[in-house]
Amino acid sequence: MLEKIIPQKTLRDLKTHILSDQGRCYREQYIDAVQPIPGTNEFILEIKRLGIRVAAVSSCQRDELVHYCKLMKGERLFDALACGTDASRYKPRLDLIDLALKRLRIRDRAKAIMIGDTPFDAFAARRAGVVPLGVLTGYFSAPELLNAGCLAVFSKARELLAILDRPEAAVRTGPIRSSAAHAL
Repeated sequence: MLEKIIPQKTLRDLKTHILSDQGRCYREQYIDAVQPIPGTNEFILEIKRLGIRVAAVSSCQRDELVHYCKLMKGERLFDALACGTDASRYKPRLDLIDLALKRLRIRDRAKAIMIGDTPFDAFAARRAGVVPLGVLTGYFSAPELLNAGCLAVFSKARELLAILDRPEAAVRTGPIRSSAAHAL
């Protein structure tokens, strides 16, 4: 986001300082108040029941990701983790997605789906050759996620199960907006 609001030359000098301060502030004031999105565990367990491997990909540091997994009581929910501790460049770069795919042993990127709630997730998925799907659990609207490249955007992650189980059901399940749901 910083690259969008701060000129590149200025950003080089400020980026490390800004991100460090933001991380410190977040850890001191907000991390303990974070709660999992209701239904997330059930959603991931249902995906796994379909035989789909699941990775968590985040720019946060490993201790934060472990904290979130513990909050979800989901230390064993994920088959792979890829986080900011593992890479020098984060989304929308594809380093973390590449790492997650490698850890999941997925070679055919076109068969992988990335579910995200930011345009940065969609940009990164597209760059990595992964199908981007959006969910409205963050601060971005359906049009913003579609404009970033999401094939479909859903109000809740649970609505994605119909597509994961039967791709042809995408049109019938009613994504909020879809630029190419039939392509799934």
